Amino acid sequence: GQSRRRAGPVGARIRAEGCAAVEGALVPGVAAIAVPVFDHRGRIAVGLLAVGRAGDVDVSPRAAPARALFATARRLSRALGAQGSGTAAETP
Repeated sequence: GQSRRRAGPVGARIRAEGCAAVEGALVPGVAAIAVPVFDHRGRIAVGLLAVGRAGDVDVSPRAAPARALFATARRLSRALGAQGSGTAAETP
């Protein structure tokens, strides 16, 4: 829809990776990664977020903080009735 068009390449990357991450871009010195939790309709119900000092926390989609967030998001999504993996993207 229109919101996907407005999100452009950033939105496409977030959908492909299943998370959004920033490192010092929005708030200097702060890194954060967020993943969605889905409800039974496949809509985002809530987001899970990890925040730390930039340089001290790895916010890449395959790093430990992201893996922990993805695992928790899968459990919560399933509890809310989400079908499939329960995340926006399959992760290792």
